[in-house]
Amino acid sequence: MINETDYDLNFAARPKATLMGSEKEPLIVIDEAFLHPERLVQYATTEARFGPGGVAYPGVRAAVPQALNVALFYALQPLAQHVFGVSDDDEMSMTTSFAMVSYPPEKLMLAQALPHYDSTPDKNLAVVVYLCDSSWGGTRFYRHRSTGFERISTDRAESYNRRLADELRMTPAISGYPDAAHPLFDVVQEVEARFNRLVLYRSRALHSGIIVPTKIHSEDPAAGRLTLTAFMEAATPAHPPGDHVKDLPK
Repeated sequence: MINETDYDLNFAARPKATLMGSEKEPLIVIDEAFLHPERLVQYATTEARFGPGGVAYPGVRAAVPQALNVALFYALQPLAQHVFGVSDDDEMSMTTSFAMVSYPPEKLMLAQALPHYDSTPDKNLAVVVYLCDSSWGGTRFYRHRSTGFERISTDRAESYNRRLADELRMTPAISGYPDAAHPLFDVVQEVEARFNRLVLYRSRALHSGIIVPTKIHSEDPAAGRLTLTAFMEAATPAHPPGDHVKDLPK
C-alpha cells in the first residue's frame, strides 16, 4: 500500500514544448515528472491487477488508484489551458491506467500494425509516462503520405479512413509494429523513452509506440515496457458560462 503523497508530481520540472511537423501540433515533454516514480512501479508490481487492454491495445492494462488519476488531472490543467486551448467552461474528465505492450509482432491485428489516432476532438489529450528505461522505445509521430495529414480531426476522419482503407487494399500485407520505414506514413517526430518522462499531445495526432522487436514483451511490470497512460477529454458544457461546475475526473 502506498500513500497519496506518493502520487505527487514534480512541479519544479520544466516542460519542454515542441511544434511537430508541418501541421504544428504541440508536443510537451516533462522529465522527472513524478517525485516518487519508483513507488508507482512498486504499486504496479505488487498491487495492480492487469488484464486485457481492450480490442485496440496490444497488451495489458491495470487501473490506477483514483488519487493518482486526480493528481495527474489537476497537475496538467495549466498546460491543457495554456497550450491546448482548454477553457474554464470545458467539462473535463480523465481516465488513467498502467499499460504494458506485450503482444509479439506476429499476433497483431492489421490496425495495430499502423500508426493511429485516439480520438478526433481538438481538446482531447493523451498522456504517456514511461516507467521503463530507454531500451524499451518511446513514441513516434507520423504524417500520412498521400493526404499529408499529421492529425485526424473530426472533419478529416471520414475521408482519411476511406483513403487508408483503399490504400491497404492495394498495399502488400503489413505486419509487425509500425517502424520508421512505413509504406504509407512518414515520421515527423520521435520521443525517446526515459524513466519518469511524461509526454502530452492531442489525441488526434497520428502516432505509435516505438516497440523494439528484439525485446521479449513481458506482462510482468518489473520486467516489461511499463507505462502510465491517460486520456483527458473536454466537452463544451450545455449549461451557460457562469453556471459551470467542473466534474472530477472519472
